Amino acid sequence: MQRRQLSEMLVDVAQGVLAACSRGASVHAEHVQLALPVEIRLIQAASGIPVLGGDLPVWRWRTVFDQKPNRLSATWVESDPSVVGIGGEPS
Repeated sequence: MQRRQLSEMLVDVAQGVLAACSRGASVHAEHVQLALPVEIRLIQAASGIPVLGGDLPVWRWRTVFDQKPNRLSATWVESDPSVVGIGGEPS
């Protein structure tokens, strides 16, 4: 099974949160914090360069031989793009 890069998984999670928040006009999320079980390992990108791979666990139940998944915590906070530029530098 092909595993995704960690960055792709995080983008999918963020887009899902944004889509869920945009469904109801009365809800506006300014701060999202989550903790996910993630299987992390080095994988080879299409370019041949090793990158950090990370995805949700493949199986719901683990055997004694399976590695325990890591926990990834992430926080997204809404900011004004006119105040903060790319990389957190003032624009």
